[in-house]
Amino acid sequence: NRDPVVKILGSDYGTVKEDSTALTLLDKITKDDDPDREIKVKIAVLLKQLDLHLLNHSLRHISLEINLNPVAFKKDIEMLKRFSGKGEQTVLESIEYTSDYEFSNGCRAPPWRQLHGEICYVLVKPHDAETLCITCSAEGVFLNG
Repeated sequence: NRDPVVKILGSDYGTVKEDSTALTLLDKITKDDDPDREIKVKIAVLLKQLDLHLLNHSLRHISLEINLNPVAFKKDIEMLKRFSGKGEQTVLESIEYTSDYEFSNGCRAPPWRQLHGEICYVLVKPHDAETLCITCSAEGVFLNG
Protein backbone atom coordinates (compact mmCIF):
# COMPACT_ATOMS: atom_id res chain seq x y z
CA ASN A 1 0.00 0.00 0.00
CA ARG A 2 1.98 2.97 -1.27
CA ASP A 3 -0.41 5.65 -0.06
CA PRO A 4 -2.39 4.58 3.01
CA VAL A 5 -3.95 8.02 3.44
CA VAL A 6 -5.68 7.63 0.05
CA LYS A 7 -6.97 4.19 1.05
CA ILE A 8 -8.40 5.52 4.31
CA LEU A 9 -9.60 9.02 3.43
CA GLY A 10 -10.12 8.83 -0.33
CA SER A 11 -8.28 9.88 -3.48
CA ASP A 12 -8.73 13.61 -2.77
CA TYR A 13 -6.31 13.25 0.15
CA GLY A 14 -3.36 11.73 -1.68
CA THR A 15 0.02 12.62 -0.26
CA VAL A 16 1.79 12.44 -3.60
CA LYS A 17 0.46 15.86 -4.59
CA GLU A 18 2.53 19.04 -4.45
CA ASP A 19 1.73 19.98 -0.84
CA SER A 20 1.18 17.06 1.50
CA THR A 21 1.77 18.54 4.94
CA ALA A 22 -0.45 17.43 7.78
CA LEU A 23 -1.87 20.94 8.20
CA THR A 24 -2.87 21.08 4.53
CA LEU A 25 -4.49 17.68 4.83
CA LEU A 26 -6.42 18.69 7.96
CA ASP A 27 -7.43 21.97 6.35
CA LYS A 28 -8.76 20.11 3.31
CA ILE A 29 -10.71 17.71 5.53
CA THR A 30 -12.28 20.46 7.66
CA LYS A 31 -13.46 22.38 4.56
CA ASP A 32 -15.03 19.24 3.13
CA ASP A 33 -18.84 18.84 3.27
CA ASP A 34 -18.53 15.11 3.89
CA PRO A 35 -20.72 13.83 6.75
CA ASP A 36 -17.79 11.66 7.92
CA ARG A 37 -15.59 14.73 8.33
CA GLU A 38 -15.02 14.30 12.08
CA ILE A 39 -13.97 10.70 11.66
CA LYS A 40 -11.57 11.67 8.88
CA VAL A 41 -10.03 14.40 11.05
CA LYS A 42 -9.53 11.95 13.91
CA ILE A 43 -7.98 9.41 11.55
CA ALA A 44 -5.68 12.05 10.05
CA VAL A 45 -4.52 13.11 13.52
CA LEU A 46 -3.95 9.48 14.52
CA LEU A 47 -1.98 8.87 11.33
CA LYS A 48 0.20 11.88 12.05
CA GLN A 49 0.80 10.68 15.64
CA LEU A 50 1.61 7.18 14.36
CA ASP A 51 4.03 8.63 11.82
CA LEU A 52 5.86 10.62 14.52
CA HIS A 53 5.92 7.62 16.85
CA LEU A 54 7.37 5.34 14.16
CA LEU A 55 9.97 7.94 13.20
CA ASN A 56 11.10 8.44 16.80
CA HIS A 57 11.17 4.69 17.44
CA SER A 58 13.20 4.08 14.27
CA LEU A 59 15.70 6.80 15.12
CA ARG A 60 16.18 5.41 18.64
CA HIS A 61 16.62 1.90 17.25
CA ILE A 62 19.07 2.96 14.53
CA SER A 63 21.14 5.13 16.87
CA LEU A 64 21.65 2.18 19.22
CA GLU A 65 22.98 0.01 16.40
CA ILE A 66 25.43 2.49 14.89
CA ASN A 67 28.90 2.69 16.37
CA LEU A 68 31.38 5.06 14.82
CA ASN A 69 34.64 3.53 13.67
CA PRO A 70 38.07 4.70 12.49
CA VAL A 71 37.21 4.14 8.82
CA ALA A 72 34.14 6.40 9.01
CA PHE A 73 36.10 9.16 10.74
CA LYS A 74 38.98 8.90 8.29
CA LYS A 75 36.60 9.27 5.32
CA ASP A 76 34.85 12.28 6.88
CA ILE A 77 38.09 14.01 7.84
CA GLU A 78 39.61 13.42 4.39
CA MET A 79 36.48 14.87 2.79
CA LEU A 80 36.65 17.94 5.04
CA LYS A 81 40.34 18.37 4.17
CA ARG A 82 39.40 18.57 0.48
CA PHE A 83 37.00 21.43 1.28
CA SER A 84 39.43 23.27 3.58
CA GLY A 85 41.83 26.10 2.85
CA LYS A 86 41.94 29.84 2.35
CA GLY A 87 39.15 31.65 0.58
CA GLU A 88 35.39 32.02 0.67
CA GLN A 89 34.68 28.77 -1.18
CA THR A 90 36.02 26.58 1.62
CA VAL A 91 34.19 25.14 4.61
CA LEU A 92 37.10 25.28 7.08
CA GLU A 93 40.48 26.93 7.18
CA SER A 94 42.09 23.64 8.20
CA ILE A 95 41.49 20.27 9.82
CA GLU A 96 44.26 17.96 10.99
CA TYR A 97 44.96 15.08 13.33
CA THR A 98 46.92 15.78 16.51
CA SER A 99 48.98 12.64 15.84
CA ASP A 100 50.50 11.40 12.61
CA TYR A 101 50.85 7.86 13.95
CA GLU A 102 48.06 5.48 12.97
CA PHE A 103 47.72 2.14 14.75
CA SER A 104 46.96 -1.03 12.80
CA ASN A 105 43.29 -0.78 13.81
CA GLY A 106 43.04 2.70 12.23
CA CYS A 107 42.93 4.58 15.55
CA ARG A 108 45.21 7.52 16.30
CA ALA A 109 44.44 7.67 20.03
CA PRO A 110 46.85 5.99 22.49
CA PRO A 111 45.94 2.40 23.40
CA TRP A 112 44.90 3.32 26.96
CA ARG A 113 42.40 5.83 25.51
CA GLN A 114 41.19 3.34 22.88
CA LEU A 115 39.96 1.23 25.79
CA HIS A 116 37.46 4.03 26.46
CA GLY A 117 36.33 4.09 22.81
CA GLU A 118 38.41 7.05 21.68
CA ILE A 119 39.55 6.87 18.06
CA CYS A 120 41.40 10.11 17.28
CA TYR A 121 41.82 13.77 18.13
CA VAL A 122 41.38 16.49 15.54
CA LEU A 123 42.25 20.19 15.43
CA VAL A 124 39.65 22.14 13.45
CA LYS A 125 40.26 25.75 12.44
CA PRO A 126 37.08 27.49 11.23
CA HIS A 127 37.34 30.75 9.30
CA ASP A 128 35.61 32.80 12.00
CA ALA A 129 36.75 31.30 15.33
CA GLU A 130 39.67 29.92 17.30
CA THR A 131 41.00 26.42 16.70
CA LEU A 132 38.79 23.70 18.17
CA CYS A 133 40.14 20.47 19.62
CA ILE A 134 37.76 17.57 18.99
CA THR A 135 37.73 14.00 20.30
CA CYS A 136 36.31 11.40 17.93
CA SER A 137 35.11 8.28 19.70
CA ALA A 138 32.84 5.32 19.11
CA GLU A 139 30.16 7.18 21.08
CA GLY A 140 30.31 10.37 19.01
CA VAL A 141 32.25 13.56 18.44
CA PHE A 142 33.03 15.81 21.40
CA LEU A 143 34.43 19.31 21.67
CA ASN A 144 37.26 19.44 24.22
CA GLY A 145 37.09 22.30 26.73
